[in-house]
Amino acid sequence: MSFSCYRQKIQTWGVLNVTPDSFSDGGESFSAGSVQQKLTDWASLCDVVDVGAQSTAPKALAIDEKEEIARLEKYLLPAFERWPMGLTLSLDTFRPATVRWLLARKPVGAELIWNDVSGVLDEESLALLEEHPELRYVLTFTQLTQKSQTPEHSKILSDQD
Repeated sequence: MSFSCYRQKIQTWGVLNVTPDSFSDGGESFSAGSVQQKLTDWASLCDVVDVGAQSTAPKALAIDEKEEIARLEKYLLPAFERWPMGLTLSLDTFRPATVRWLLARKPVGAELIWNDVSGVLDEESLALLEEHPELRYVLTFTQLTQKSQTPEHSKILSDQD
């Protein structure tokens, strides 16, 4: 069996969580220098780097939109000065306002993917996608009914059992 037809469709993603409790590195990336170094290292290994500032790990503390943006501003924006050419940025967030904020600041020429971990495609999200047809979108299935439930998804879903 040949898989050559899939070669153009397969992408390698790196996960970079700028949270103190990251599952991917235990909070190691919670510094601007670490983020820049990982992006530099991954530029030749990954097609996409998925950056998240709100942990959705079980028992993670929810943060508000202001804190999510503050983390991205502190840890991700400095990396934009030397953004690796050809590396696509994926933003792991359930908040349309955070996506809007990043759209206004992303590196020139960098492609952006919204990795919406809420599982809820609501009117505000649809409006954002209509305003920005160039924005690629990933919707994760979660069985939640409201975006605001996302940080507590594990508890909500276990209560449904």
